[in-house]
Parts: sequence; C-alpha cells; structure tokens
Amino acid sequence: MVHPLLRTLAAASRAACCAVVAGSAAYAQEPPPAMVLTDTVEYCTHLQHLILDRPVRPPDVTRLLIEGRRMCEHGEVRRGVSRLRSAIWLLHHRTLTP
Repeated sequence: MVHPLLRTLAAASRAACCAVVAGSAAYAQEPPPAMVLTDTVEYCTHLQHLILDRPVRPPDVTRLLIEGRRMCEHGEVRRGVSRLRSAIWLLHHRTLTP
C-alpha cells in the first residue's frame, strides 16, 4: 500500500513536469526577439566623434572617416557606418610608426 503523502508528491511531481514541458513548447513557438540595428545617422555621428577624439590618425583612417561621413550625409548610412567601423578597427589594431 502506498502512503497517501507519497501519492500526493508523485501527482505534484507529474503536474510540475507537464507544466515545464508545456511552458517549453509555448516558449519554443515564440518568434525570435527583434534585432536592434545601429545603422542610424546618430550612430554615424557617434563613430565620427570616436575617431576625431584621437589626436593622431593614419592617412587610411582619415580617408575612411571622410568617406564614412560623406556616405552618412548622403543617406548611405549602412555603408557609412561600415567605413567608420573599419576606421576604428584600424585605430585599435594598427600601431603608428613615425
């Protein structure tokens, strides 16, 4: 004979298990979260300031800065952001030699 308390615990355990499985199924059917895009004119301006705050810039960084700024001003924000990110990458990874 099974003790009534054990029967209650077993039933509660099954109910909790079913709730977790049902919750997982509902969660799996939700659409993925929206991706935040940073391709905005404000972000272009922010990246430009990060580059301009550096006292010394190699010529290729300056060229990318100018191209990125022009593209952002003419509505080619994604391409402009790409140029500005490349310029920042160069600033962080290239050592300046006199």
